[in-house]
Amino acid sequence: MNMKSIVVACASAVLLVAVASSYGQAIEIPTGVETASGVPGVSIAGQTYQVYIDPTQLAVFTSPQTIYGLRLRASIDPRNDGYAPAWPAGDLTLAQYDIELSRASAAIRTGAEIASTATSFAQNQAPPIVLVRSGPLTIPALSYPIDANATPASPNPFGAYIGFNTPYVYNPGEEILVTVRASGSGNTSRPFYFATRPAGKELADAVTANASHAKMPARKSDVVVLELVTTPSQRIGTDKARRP
Repeated sequence: MNMKSIVVACASAVLLVAVASSYGQAIEIPTGVETASGVPGVSIAGQTYQVYIDPTQLAVFTSPQTIYGLRLRASIDPRNDGYAPAWPAGDLTLAQYDIELSRASAAIRTGAEIASTATSFAQNQAPPIVLVRSGPLTIPALSYPIDANATPASPNPFGAYIGFNTPYVYNPGEEILVTVRASGSGNTSRPFYFATRPAGKELADAVTANASHAKMPARKSDVVVLELVTTPSQRIGTDKARRP
C-alpha cells in the first residue's frame, strides 16, 4: 500500500514532506538535527527510557488519531559503524519490551519539559496510561540499516516496525509521554545506539535509567527519533518486529 508519511525534520522550522511509506501515515518526531551520538537502544543490562512529546510536535494531527505502532532508526554514532551494513547480525529476542503511551503529569505539561530526575517514571505519567505492547520482542536480523557514511543531513533509514497490542488514541492539542522498559540483550561486547535529536523546552525531552524495572530516572537524555504510525495497514503479531 502506498500511503503518505508526514515527516517532521528541520532545525529551525517544521517541514511537512509527503513520502512513500509501506507503513501508512506516520509522523517523525522531534524536530531538529540528529545528534552525532545516540542513546543505547538495546543495552547489555536493560533500561527504562521515557520521552515527553510536546503538543507543538503533534500539531499536524487536527483530528483524533489512533497510533498502531512505531519505528526507530540506527544512530549515526560512530559506535554503530561496526554493525554496518545492518543490525542485528541474527534474530535478537529481548525477554521484555514493554511500551506505555500516556498523557504527561500536570507539572510536565505546565513546564513543557521533564524538569528534573527528582520525580519517578510513574509520577511523570497521567491518565490515560495505556500498555500498548508487552512481553518478548524479536528483532529480525539486519532490520536496522546502518551506513557508516550517514550524516545528520542524510541519516540512516528507519528500521523494524514495532506493532502495538493495544492502539493508543491521540486527541489534538495533547502531549504524549512514551515509556519503554526493555530487558538487556545479553551482548557483552557493546550496545546498539538509536538515533536522537536534542531535547528542548516546548519540543521534547527524555529521561532514562539503566534497568528495565527502575522506578527513578538516573539522568536526562537526548530524545530518540520516533516515527509514530497512525494507520493499521501493517498491524502484525507484536511478538516480532517487522522488517523495514
